[in-house]
Amino acid sequence: DKCVPLTVHVLNILRQLFRESSLAEDIIYLVPKAYRLSSWALKNPHWAIRNSGLLMFVALLNRTFGVKHDADDDSPVNFVD
Repeated sequence: DKCVPLTVHVLNILRQLFRESSLAEDIIYLVPKAYRLSSWALKNPHWAIRNSGLLMFVALLNRTFGVKHDADDDSPVNFVD
């Protein structure tokens, strides 16, 4: 139980690192390990760790697949004549 705040802090720092676009190329090799870590966190009995693990998982999904922007729907590129 004493490690819960530290674990949450570590997961949150890692999440921020994966959200930072300027680091994308430098940390891309860590993505598979980070997915495993977030999976471990999602199975943890402590809610705070599961929550941080889910936030990290979402950051990893965004890093892996990108983010769809609403403006893309109205882009002229998406229209067929």
